Amino acid sequence: MHATAERPIDRFFASYSADHQHPTNQMIHVFAVPAILWSVVALLWCIPVFGTLFKTGVWAALAMFGAWMFYYRLSRPIGFGMLAAFFFMGCLCRLLQAEMGLGGLF
Repeated sequence: MHATAERPIDRFFASYSADHQHPTNQMIHVFAVPAILWSVVALLWCIPVFGTLFKTGVWAALAMFGAWMFYYRLSRPIGFGMLAAFFFMGCLCRLLQAEMGLGGLF
């Protein structure tokens, strides 16, 4: 008897790829998923921080850390890819905040 230990991430990707075969759907996902993820990070970045212990963006950083831990536990390569994506998004939010300020985002 040959038993293979299938990881949850493998089952997820098998289901995901079966549902996303159409080329138009795949192209939409290439642009829409990162845009949606960045908009959530940017919205969390704008939540005010009361007191002086933490700086603006701490809520986004905590959410990104939690999501990164989730992906890293599922798959290290995906976790490292998400770490790079989150780092880029955090830097982009910080750059926009420095250039426009939080008041310019509303």
